[in-house]
Amino acid sequence: MVKIAIITSKGGTGKTTTAVNLGHGLALSGKRVMLIDCDPHGDLGLVFSVDAEKTLSDLLRTGKTTVNQVRDNLFLITSGGRELNATELAIAPKTASAHVEHILAKLGATRRAEIASWATTVDGRHPGGRRWPGERPTGAPRQAERAGASRP
Repeated sequence: MVKIAIITSKGGTGKTTTAVNLGHGLALSGKRVMLIDCDPHGDLGLVFSVDAEKTLSDLLRTGKTTVNQVRDNLFLITSGGRELNATELAIAPKTASAHVEHILAKLGATRRAEIASWATTVDGRHPGGRRWPGERPTGAPRQAERAGASRP
């Protein structure tokens, strides 16, 4: 199974058009193709005139979706439109917090307290006025400068 993602954060660059044409071309050549619309605009569904009962948004929330056959060898899961935005917002904090908790659990209790104190710093400085590893005091010369070495 080959997976191809067409991604850029800039709008209007032809992502949907590229996906439709690439998917259709591969399907015509005999490959089985699944297009998954991850864009809340939902343009893939519009291109193929598909209004699915269950969408990518439903898949992320419930594990169930509708796979629509739009041509021979060409299948589509629609995004769910604006509902996808709400789903992303609903699952993102849980995913991030679960990830952080997993990392903290691996570090152990003593490191957890230290990391929690780092998170409370306002200006990025280490708590208690100490420096982060590798950080030099403001205005302090670099090691090479102290030794009299010239800078390249």
